Amino acid sequence: MIRMVQEGKVDLKPFITGRIALEDLVEQGFDTLINHKDTAVKVLVHP
Repeated sequence: MIRMVQEGKVDLKPFITGRIALEDLVEQGFDTLINHKDTAVKVLVHP
């Protein structure tokens, strides 16, 4: 699977349901994963 992702055969972008800044992790990130767990798959945290 890792090789397929590296080769571009599998696109993981649809699985990222949110993008938040590191400073918003506690307020927004955990809230999203706890209160929207039926729709939130992965939240990408960036610096």
